[in-house]
Amino acid sequence: MTWLITGGAGYIGAHVVRAMTGAGERTVVYDDLSTGVPDRVPDGVPLVVGSTLDGERVARALRDHEITGVVHLAAKKQVAESLSLPLHYYRENVEGLRVLLDAVTSAGVRSFVLSSSAAVYGMPDVNLVTEETPCAPLSPYGETKLAGEWLVRAAGTATGLSTACLRYFNVAGAARPDLADRGVSNLIPMIFERLADGLPPRVFGDDYPTPDGTCVRDYIHVVDLAEAHVAAAHALASVPGRNLTVNIGRGEGVSVREMIDRVNALTGHDRPPVITARRPGDPARVVASADRAAAELNWKAHLGLDDMITSAWSGRQRTLPDAHRRRTRPGHGDRLRRGRRPGRPFEFGPEGAFSARFPVPGAGGEMCGGGGWDPGEATDDTQMAVLVAESLLECGGLDLPDVFHRFRRWAAADPKDIGLQTEAVLTGGDPWDLAAGLYFQTSQRAAGNGALMRAAPSAVYFAPSGRAATMDAARRLSALTHGDRAAWEGTAILHELIRVALTGADP
Repeated sequence: MTWLITGGAGYIGAHVVRAMTGAGERTVVYDDLSTGVPDRVPDGVPLVVGSTLDGERVARALRDHEITGVVHLAAKKQVAESLSLPLHYYRENVEGLRVLLDAVTSAGVRSFVLSSSAAVYGMPDVNLVTEETPCAPLSPYGETKLAGEWLVRAAGTATGLSTACLRYFNVAGAARPDLADRGVSNLIPMIFERLADGLPPRVFGDDYPTPDGTCVRDYIHVVDLAEAHVAAAHALASVPGRNLTVNIGRGEGVSVREMIDRVNALTGHDRPPVITARRPGDPARVVASADRAAAELNWKAHLGLDDMITSAWSGRQRTLPDAHRRRTRPGHGDRLRRGRRPGRPFEFGPEGAFSARFPVPGAGGEMCGGGGWDPGEATDDTQMAVLVAESLLECGGLDLPDVFHRFRRWAAADPKDIGLQTEAVLTGGDPWDLAAGLYFQTSQRAAGNGALMRAAPSAVYFAPSGRAATMDAARRLSALTHGDRAAWEGTAILHELIRVALTGADP
């Protein structure tokens, strides 16, 4: 068979591609590269760049490559982001899936494997979560995954399409360092990030009804997860019209405190955690029953917790080699370490300050602002735009954790100019995908025009990918430092205007 792997340039997708090709299956990757990395796609595997919302492009890919099966991983997956962008998540995860299924069923594709999530269960009050445990998702992300399962099953029932919905639990680890997860939204990378910044790992509550008082979760190595996709693909191929829903986990619980202890031990650190208040909606225990996976797929996980931690740590050291040192790149600090912002842009100065300092129009003062600039020095938004451009070029696409790390290293170097709210977001110690939202929730303040300026290189970079990819990149990049969705939409509109202008049309 020939399998189309949507999201195949992503963290999990790249591992699935390798597992499928290793099992002798032909594969084609379909990815919009909004978070995927082209270098993750193996040599010899075709890469089609496109969105699942583009029905014509999907249909052409299915036809041109004679696809007989689809593994659908392409989706937005940040729980916190989904709370702020529910419509975006429903559009990408549900409408994108509907468009894909329409093309798949029209093309006569026989098998379809859906990447689902344990987020569909919400807060199950059971010792082991089975596939019959009631689903009650707590976030728009979880809702879109459950709605996706309904769509897939309905399409299968109506058309005879063989389907499998795989409900992942907590995925970690890497087959190789270059395939490691670059995100910081799950526990292991969150611990790494705190340790790299010289901070104690955080435990959100230690008064849960568990043996050590901290939350318990089930973790699965991404290599084992990829093998589960191979097993599901083979199960569907062997029994036409099959309809499976399967948990993918180890069936073993690990507490937050146990995880922190193992990370400390395996990475050579010794930082006891700091206890903070519970997070709303965190269930005490979510551990999979893996019995159905063993029975229906003849699959079980083989890699343990230490394998996940050590391989993820190796990947972090490769993708973020200087993350353990809070410093800037060589030469970068020399340009910026000139005291604690001795001056501010003009709007912070007293009335008349600019005219008094630069009385001759056109003599260069316009490039200095009114608060201590010298000609040629960069404002904060200009410097951040340079960091965005560097990340796009060096990572081969929009790598949000990498951009945030660059921003944060820059902010830690005491730059001459940095907005107060930008500084608060970047130096607060929160994870990259939560920092801006948490600051906005507590302060109800967010900068605005800076999002437009610092994101401009992304507009140029994504312009050839079309309107949807360009505006999506704008929103996601803006959300790194701005918790106000008005800034996201303003940035998206600017991106679209730039894209249209680059085509030679009138914006």
